[in-house]
Amino acid sequence: RLIGTYGRLTPKEIEENEKELLTPLKPEETVATLIRRYKKVKMTASWNGAHRIADRRLTNSFIAHLEELPKFNKAMGDWHDLPEAQQTWAKAQAHFKEASQNLQRHARQTADA
Repeated sequence: RLIGTYGRLTPKEIEENEKELLTPLKPEETVATLIRRYKKVKMTASWNGAHRIADRRLTNSFIAHLEELPKFNKAMGDWHDLPEAQQTWAKAQAHFKEASQNLQRHARQTADA
């Protein structure tokens, strides 16, 4: 269904869109992939006018998924040490992109050694 043509999502479409926030990160997916998915969910919800997804909800869901991945334990500890006012969606994206890049760099250096 074309949102631009009809203007509003149906309740089922809203539910399907929000389910994307509950879909865990697949092993082959990167943090950047998860961020893109969440941005798409938020954008789709905003097309529906009154139905919006708060940044706090995105942040909480994002963190919940990454907490399941042991490779992010250190970054998660650093995240939880931040004052709550700094634990924003924008900060979460930047923080965990950097953590992911550091992990990738470390993996390359270890492989090269």
